[in-house]
Amino acid sequence: MLEAVRLSHKKQLNTAFIIFRMTVNNIIKTRRTLFMFLISSSTLLVALLYLVLRESDNMGISGYAFFAYIMGTLQIRGILLLLSVFYGSTVFSDELDRKTLVYLQSRPVSGWSLLLAKYFSAFAITAIFLVFSTAAPYLVLMAADSPADIIKNLDILGIDLLVMLLGAAAYCALMLMASILLKKPVLWGLTFTLLWENTVVNIPALINKFTLLHWLQSIFPHPAATNKFLSLLNPKPSSVQTSITMLLILTVIFILISGFAYRKKEFKLN
Repeated sequence: MLEAVRLSHKKQLNTAFIIFRMTVNNIIKTRRTLFMFLISSSTLLVALLYLVLRESDNMGISGYAFFAYIMGTLQIRGILLLLSVFYGSTVFSDELDRKTLVYLQSRPVSGWSLLLAKYFSAFAITAIFLVFSTAAPYLVLMAADSPADIIKNLDILGIDLLVMLLGAAAYCALMLMASILLKKPVLWGLTFTLLWENTVVNIPALINKFTLLHWLQSIFPHPAATNKFLSLLNPKPSSVQTSITMLLILTVIFILISGFAYRKKEFKLN
């Protein structure tokens, strides 16, 4: 009996891995990935532009200070959100659009395994782009100050990468949930992340804790980007331990809701 259960679980895992691999291959071949690569490359392009301007205009700002600025503006409030929305909300809805969900549901794999395979596909691609868009400008800008600064500030880079991965995990889970519960999840996701997250996170008191961005910025080693009016509100960050715990809990909650919604929902493929 135990051997039969073990073999069944192994078969489920193998099938889920096949779906994961197929999904990643399909994602890589889309025009969306080319567009996301260009978006991810913007941090590197901005870093290179800074080097050109610094040589010609004798800019006083250091490479590290400019890296912190890029991370606090482009990266955490832009690229992280866009990547998570476009991959987290489409990795499942694409199957509906292509009418291939029936084929996947006919595979000998449980709904939970299928959903997790889809989730980790979105997370993997998002994480790869985020690592690139974080590490590439870091190497360029730290070497511009001094090659020794690359080693000196590795702890900062490590925290940046941790924040990006936690953010990708949480946002991809949220967007996966949206793709199952809502129509037009990309539009909903863009509205939520670029408007709600980027605005409400600046409001003090309890309401800013209803954003994932609050918990991410609480462990982010760079100053938060905001306009002059919102900066006067001066919201207080939460503790690092609480922030990491909340991000992990919310990620699990979003995945659980996605799984139960997937089991209950009847998908129309016509």
